[in-house]
Amino acid sequence: MKNKEKKKKSKFQYCFCIIVLLGVFICIIVGYGSYEKFLLKENNLDSWIGVYKFSESANEPDGPFMMMDYEIKIYKEEDYYADIIIDGQTTLARAKAEVYGNREWISLTFLEYLPENIIGMYAKKNDVLISFRKDNREIYTYWGEIEPMLYDNEESGKIYFQKEF
Repeated sequence: MKNKEKKKKSKFQYCFCIIVLLGVFICIIVGYGSYEKFLLKENNLDSWIGVYKFSESANEPDGPFMMMDYEIKIYKEEDYYADIIIDGQTTLARAKAEVYGNREWISLTFLEYLPENIIGMYAKKNDVLISFRKDNREIYTYWGEIEPMLYDNEESGKIYFQKEF
């Protein structure tokens, strides 16, 4: 009889521990907004701090010269942020983004427009603007709400941006 009671008691304790751990886990997820952001905010992104640039231009024989310059400055305050500057003939976009990721990749999610923003970027809070993947010293671009001007540069997973040293 005592063995059955001990088994019931140990099963109860085991179930209780699982329920408590699950509850703590759910509280953490709710507190951080999502499981993904919880994991990603814990990583050290210092290797991504710096300025990344990409320029594109086209001069069609029967058309006007067109150009677009992209600059992304990643920095750390309490968390990691990026200031995004995009300039072209009809574009003057300025935004601030939160940076999530790890040592191999990051995503920049829209936080707010900067005061200098005029035209050229249409995003809402938490939209993924752009993502980068690092392989050795190469930076691979994955377009989000920020897209290139030229069709030739639309393919994600290619090298467009260069980090300034």
